[in-house]
Amino acid sequence: MNIYVVHYKKLSERKKSTEREFEKYSYNLIFKTDFDKENLSKEILRRFNYRYIDRFIKRKPGYRKLTKSMISAFLKHIDLLINQEEENYIAIIEDDLILCDDFENKFNRMLSELPENFAFCFFDSFMEDYGKVEERLYNKDKIVHKIDYYEPPNFKKSSNKKAGKTRGGGGYLFNLKYRSILKEEYLSQDKIYIMNDHWLNHFINKYNLDVYWVEPPLSKQMSQNKLIDKSY
Repeated sequence: MNIYVVHYKKLSERKKSTEREFEKYSYNLIFKTDFDKENLSKEILRRFNYRYIDRFIKRKPGYRKLTKSMISAFLKHIDLLINQEEENYIAIIEDDLILCDDFENKFNRMLSELPENFAFCFFDSFMEDYGKVEERLYNKDKIVHKIDYYEPPNFKKSSNKKAGKTRGGGGYLFNLKYRSILKEEYLSQDKIYIMNDHWLNHFINKYNLDVYWVEPPLSKQMSQNKLIDKSY
């Protein structure tokens, strides 16, 4: 099985770390290095709410301009989601994961528990103290739990963390039966204002798609847990 890794080519240690995490498993890792920030053209940047000045500018909560690194990550994720050929679903991770013990068996259990109509399944925890499945949604007999958090979609503003369905973008599955509406939505927008996980949250809510989280999670992000520096 292929797993696609969103990766910035200059961070070669991250690639080595990811390969070590997966070395005892049978997955085929494919590193996504298109759209590195140095290669973004002015034409591409104009489509995004790009922060030309590399310093903090105070804005209303939820509104901020995007750095080249954020835009690069967005493009890597969206290109995999709308263009990469796979049969039924695509598995995407970022390049700073620490896997849980017995990852492969738990990953297979996740696949067996997911219903056919799932749109996304987020198996990464993002941070230790963030993204827990609420008790009312938790089933102790399963590791896959349907999430019903909601806020009205607004593609110009970052989503509310307490209403977010995406749980970050560290590790997730996307059901390719929903690819056409994702592609249509993305191409219909003249301007992109927010990071990819926030954008996907609004997309999910706009189309009322079924989203699942894995609890206990199958991985966590080193950068979000201060084990390595962030890449943006």
